Amino acid sequence: MSESNAPQPDLSVGDTISAIPDLKHRQDCIALIQMMQKATGEAPAMWDKGIVGFGRYSYTDEDGDEQQMCRVGFASRKQDLAIYILTGFAAYQPLLEKLGRHKTTQACVYVRRLADIDINVLGELIEQSVQEMKRRYP
Repeated sequence: MSESNAPQPDLSVGDTISAIPDLKHRQDCIALIQMMQKATGEAPAMWDKGIVGFGRYSYTDEDGDEQQMCRVGFASRKQDLAIYILTGFAAYQPLLEKLGRHKTTQACVYVRRLADIDINVLGELIEQSVQEMKRRYP
């Protein structure tokens, strides 16, 4: 994560979501907010790079600098929803196999629409990731 990855208290989650022109995409973001808020018990906050994040943890980067990041979050991208599962995916392969149409990178699941996936599996993936983040970064 870069130095600029930080909460943005001047940005409104509601305004950000309301500005999404596609209604279905906007509804998917609202559903993700509800899922992540339930999993974390935290209110959403805007982070750099358009990330709607929940919770917060501190870590030390490769240069020895302390950084912060949300425990779980998502971003509405032009084509996809980027869902940040910061624990990585090695332990979640059985869930990912049941998820439905998606792509992954190191810490992100990309889905086009929530209708393309099993929402219950996504909820379980988010819940497990949040619990692992709390274990790693109490």
